[in-house]
Amino acid sequence: MRRNIFPPLTRRQALQLLLMHSIGAGILDAIINFGVATAVFKGQPDTRLWALPNSIAGAAVVTVIIQETLTWVLDGGLAWGEVRKGVLLPIYPEETARRRGWSLPRKGLAGWICRGSLDVFGPLPNPDLPLRSKILKRLGRVLVSASRGCVLGLIVALPAAAVAVGIAVAVWPGLASGDPVSGFPGPQIFSAIYTFFLGVILTPLSTITAMAQAGECGAGPVKLGSVGSVSSAEDAETGSRDSHSDNFKLQDFDGPESRGTEGGPNSTGQLLGITMPESAYTASKNNQIRLE
Repeated sequence: MRRNIFPPLTRRQALQLLLMHSIGAGILDAIINFGVATAVFKGQPDTRLWALPNSIAGAAVVTVIIQETLTWVLDGGLAWGEVRKGVLLPIYPEETARRRGWSLPRKGLAGWICRGSLDVFGPLPNPDLPLRSKILKRLGRVLVSASRGCVLGLIVALPAAAVAVGIAVAVWPGLASGDPVSGFPGPQIFSAIYTFFLGVILTPLSTITAMAQAGECGAGPVKLGSVGSVSSAEDAETGSRDSHSDNFKLQDFDGPESRGTEGGPNSTGQLLGITMPESAYTASKNNQIRLE
């Protein structure tokens, strides 16, 4: 079966993704980076394409890495929270893989990036932990997510910067020759436009990944036989189907190692803090997850 690049979305999911996690995110990124560029290029009357320390080309590369790292953590965490509250509908990868030929990557670098849980703001598995342990646990979640966002930023940094600089050189008089160009508001406008398109294109990647992870965990309005909604996942772990087996295994999203826990009627229930009856396990195993 042909593998689709994008998951099938309902009209509600598509509108939420487009308005809030694409265009809306791009506008927010543009406003923030206009302010950042104002601070970075302050007191610099002239700006050059390559001249350090604050060059247009250098800022274009660094901006992608920083923005994607923060986006992967913040947008992914917020999307997870929206699914948990029922604002954003999750994506059920098993169902979409069976019917529409789409699922989260499981192998290679893409699989490693998508395996790190984006549920950085979700409830901790043990609310009675000491404060220091809670802080370390939360920090660990953030670092796991940030590391994957940083790698994604490194991957797209050079292509994105090359396209942006190429367009800037074509429309910004004097930039291509290396001559100093105007200070304010030239760099600020470039940064705002550049980061707007970065936000529009890249933010949906973290949102879709979070929606699919939440669907695997059973978060949101999920119907599994006689089991109702599940509102939280066990400490940044999600369930995923092994591509070489029909057994359901639990992937450890706190690191690249998989715990390899064999699935059964209650393995997912133990993960989520509930007890799943046999009927719920059978429904999940037979890919009969449906939206309410």
